[in-house]
Amino acid sequence: MTTSLRVARTFAGALLLSAATVLAAAPAFAAPVTVGTITYSADFQKMLEKKYGQREGEKLSADVRRYIERAVAGASAPTATRVDVEIVDAKPNRPTMKQMTDIPGLSMESIGIGGAALRATLRDASGAELRTVSYSWYESDIRDVMAASTWSDANRAIRWFSAQVKEAATGAPAKPES
Repeated sequence: MTTSLRVARTFAGALLLSAATVLAAAPAFAAPVTVGTITYSADFQKMLEKKYGQREGEKLSADVRRYIERAVAGASAPTATRVDVEIVDAKPNRPTMKQMTDIPGLSMESIGIGGAALRATLRDASGAELRTVSYSWYESDIRDVMAASTWSDANRAIRWFSAQVKEAATGAPAKPES
């Protein structure tokens, strides 16, 4: 056998081995996890309409989408490809614009205990439900409130929820963004 024939066989074998490795690793190149629909529970929708204002729901929805997208960005081998979220409840730390309009004498210096309850449905590429993740957190002591914004505690709950969603979707340990 000539040297060039041995080199050609070795090269062909290496090429086949490389192709097999790429095919075996295909799940690592699975579709990324995307955030699908974000909805509100019936009770929270009523709170938005009557007490907080619809604009606040839009802001919370944007926060949920942003935190989950950050949490799952670049995740390898996710089992879920889509996450649908329901904001079950949320309480602000500071008055919303609607509350400021509706309640004379209310001030942005007013502060309260806030938080949120959320539920995610993780789905595969076909849309089939894989798993549900529920999470809620509310500050329990007014002395621990560090509310710089209207939804400070709700955003803290959303960050922790996002870490739980990442763990459920990818198997990666839950580490909330600070």
